[in-house]
Amino acid sequence: MSTISLPALSWFPVWQRNFLVWRKLALPSILGNLADPLIYMLGLGYGLGAMLPTVEGQPISPFSPLARCALQR
Repeated sequence: MSTISLPALSWFPVWQRNFLVWRKLALPSILGNLADPLIYMLGLGYGLGAMLPTVEGQPISPFSPLARCALQR
């Protein structure tokens, strides 16, 4: 009669490797996810702000076009 050994902790090395990879890549991933929208916001804000320096005689701030788009439903 043969005995079947249960893999009690055979999952731990896999989990440990996944955790180490996640820990290594977590900060760059978070920074990238935060930086990407900021780059678009700055690019569109200053780009549209340069193209539309005044609206009906009123000077607009660089982020006004984005604020108007965000507030419209």
